Amino acid sequence: MTKQTITEKQLRSLLCVFWGGSLMVTTSSSDVKQDFWISMLIASVLIIPLFLIYTRIFTLYPNKNFFDILSMVFGKVIGKIICFVYVLFTIQIAAILMYIFSSFIRMLNMPETPEIATVALISLVAIMCVKQGPENIARMSKVVWEFIFVAISLTFVIGLRKMDFNNLKPILGVDLKTILGGAVTFCLLPLAEIPLCLPFFSCMDSSANFKKIFIKGSSLFIFLTTLANIRNTAVIGFPCSNMLFFPSYASVSLLSVGEFFTRFEVIIGLNLVLAGLIKICVCLYTASSGLAKVINLEDHKPLIIPLALITITFSLMAQSNVQELFRFLSVYPIYAFPFEIILPIIILIGAEIRTRTSKNGGSGGQATESGNQAQNPVDEKIPEPKHQKKSPYASV
Repeated sequence: MTKQTITEKQLRSLLCVFWGGSLMVTTSSSDVKQDFWISMLIASVLIIPLFLIYTRIFTLYPNKNFFDILSMVFGKVIGKIICFVYVLFTIQIAAILMYIFSSFIRMLNMPETPEIATVALISLVAIMCVKQGPENIARMSKVVWEFIFVAISLTFVIGLRKMDFNNLKPILGVDLKTILGGAVTFCLLPLAEIPLCLPFFSCMDSSANFKKIFIKGSSLFIFLTTLANIRNTAVIGFPCSNMLFFPSYASVSLLSVGEFFTRFEVIIGLNLVLAGLIKICVCLYTASSGLAKVINLEDHKPLIIPLALITITFSLMAQSNVQELFRFLSVYPIYAFPFEIILPIIILIGAEIRTRTSKNGGSGGQATESGNQAQNPVDEKIPEPKHQKKSPYASV
């Protein structure tokens, strides 16, 4: 079986779509109010050290799967425990996403549709995509990202005549502590969710520039998210956008071009479905790959359907209504901090120690070998016996 490869552009698009999977519709900022764009700019700087951490890890272990790196750094037992922790975290993120999508469909389009029907349909499509392999998910992400970029840019331009930029004032209307808190929240949700994408990095070429992928991808994503937030706040105002669960859908529903082109909110619905589907595919692939490493299974594909069923069950049982979900998302940064910040730092420290220890051990072995050669005198060359004249009858 040939190894599937992912290009830098595909991986960058995958990161952008993954980050936007849960923010294309729920792009509101409650605490920072109209100063959300300042928090996003600060978040783009705060997230850089985390990008450097992952870049360093994959520099130390090029072309290695993230879960293999954990076993190489911490050993089989501890490495598998950390793998399993990330698998549980990934399943929970996928379950939250499924509930968001089913709630969006039921609340705005099909209120009489059972929740299990929408969740099962999303899971079925995700299972088929994940079974095609990581390369196909990344290739699909490139197309989806281009569609999202065009859709948000188009709705921003169309909505210019309905925008009231006074809704963005006053600038710095909240204190610095609140702005920094919003920046940290935006870092943890969704920028710091990179561990869920790390298994895709092993499909890259060894010459890939991960630092460039991280920086350029996050810059594009923050730019587009800021554009969407400006559109929402300028069209419907901050108080309204804060009260709505899906402000992007509400703001774009007010846009039209004359009396002929209307219902642009369908584009936002497609953004949610496509970006959310990609993020669920990424979560399922990561969870199945990690669990395969834990139980020493060569192929992760037999685990995709069981994990999808577990995700569906958890999605239906974890929360009973949308209010509970958004209440959990308000404390999500505290919950996700160990998985997204503390564990990567520990992994980097362990990788550095393991790499330097192996280098010192290798150099020590070479020194010992050279010392043994110095202690032992060079063996004198034993003179070869003189060949006697071969008898012509020897072969008889």
